Amino acid sequence: MIFSRNFRSFVCFSLLMLTGTGLAAPVHAASTAENALDFQGARIRLARLPPAMGEHGMVVSAQKLASDAGVRVLKEGGNAVDAAVAVGYALAVVYPAAGNIGGGGFMTLRTPDGKSVFIDFREHAPLAAKEDMYRDKDGHVIPGLSTKGWKSVAVPGTVAGLELALKTWGSMTRQQVMAPAIELAKNGYILQENDVHLLATSTNIFRDDLYASTIFLKSDGSTYKEGERLIQSDLATTLQKIADQGPEVFYHGDIAQETVRVSQGGGGLLTLKDLASYKPRVLSPVTCSYRGYQIDTAPPPSGGGVALCEMLNILSGYDLKKEGLYSVSSVHQEVEAMRHTYSDRRDLGDPDFVKNPVEKLIDPSYANAIRAAIPENRAVPSASLAVGQAEPEKPETTHFSVMDKSGYAVAVTYTLNGWFGAKVMAGKAGYFLNDEMDDFSSAPGVPNMFGLVGSKLTPLRPARPLFLPCLPLFFPGMDRRLW
Repeated sequence: MIFSRNFRSFVCFSLLMLTGTGLAAPVHAASTAENALDFQGARIRLARLPPAMGEHGMVVSAQKLASDAGVRVLKEGGNAVDAAVAVGYALAVVYPAAGNIGGGGFMTLRTPDGKSVFIDFREHAPLAAKEDMYRDKDGHVIPGLSTKGWKSVAVPGTVAGLELALKTWGSMTRQQVMAPAIELAKNGYILQENDVHLLATSTNIFRDDLYASTIFLKSDGSTYKEGERLIQSDLATTLQKIADQGPEVFYHGDIAQETVRVSQGGGGLLTLKDLASYKPRVLSPVTCSYRGYQIDTAPPPSGGGVALCEMLNILSGYDLKKEGLYSVSSVHQEVEAMRHTYSDRRDLGDPDFVKNPVEKLIDPSYANAIRAAIPENRAVPSASLAVGQAEPEKPETTHFSVMDKSGYAVAVTYTLNGWFGAKVMAGKAGYFLNDEMDDFSSAPGVPNMFGLVGSKLTPLRPARPLFLPCLPLFFPGMDRRLW
């Protein structure tokens, strides 16, 4: 039997942990009044979930119906790649604040022979983008301009990325893997408590958008309640077109035309040429080891994979087990490792534009030098590190993981960036657009919405891919086997 579990992943750092005897998938800890998840004011309390076990496969996502879509595809004979594509499209329907076809992301994919590949389908800046487009005449960043509205929208990559994975490693047709998502949009789904909480965070956003208001609000302007059915007919039509015609209709056809029409009407930069020129990339993952375990993770244009490897290299020289969990010494060492790593990742950028010092940063000898410079009884002065400020992880990005009995495993992190992205919908196409332009450096030294400080290595340039810290990864057992 195949099991699915409603698992919320609210941090960019997400992993698929593989062991020699099966899959150990993380399950969210019991929620209390003190640690309830916070969606911009909405409090969501989740009951304790027991570990989910799967004999033939596993699907983990932020929404049960999306996980069920992946399980359905596995039961119908699909592999983990087929199921992952099904989950990706289903999340666009049932988890619209972060699940998407109007955003982008990263995918780390492991084949049955143990090899891993990395797919970059992050958004690109429009061709008309300019480095100073979010600054006033005095050079100051204009608040909100890069986070809300059509001017904050980058060229979406999700549809192209999912198609690349399906065509290269999948075994089913596009119509087969998209069928669950189309049914959820066309026939609707019954809203549960968490769904209502999610929508309640953005009622004013829906009211401000002509198209979103007709979908996520009732005809009298009131909100949907638990137990009611939410139908997204426009999105169903869009998904059916993609299923029948492929990504061409999204990047070249009438979906592209509708998206550009609404964008230009709202002062956005997107053009048909922007959409037609979008291409995802297949890259080699970053690989490192930690106490005998090999890790396959995201390379630049993600800064997260390199950062993770550097942190683990630093920590590998400490006896954390002996020191004890949450001991003063172990916390000090972990924090200092993270601070040094955060400083170093500022030297990273998109590999098409920046020569990244990856080999140096993940070299154990470099970690040894850092460890030797960390004082035992005090923090390293921040002034000696790069300027930056750590902020809590935000819930706007989502992750899903799938594995099957044949040995395929897929870890995907994708996003609209902010909660419901740019808060604009692509007209009658029925999907939300991202606000990923905020991930570029609006000005050197100025933080974006997540507190990440702009760098000279991530300036806003036409057609440039985005750079961010998310890192879908595999953490296999020592024998490198899935089962």
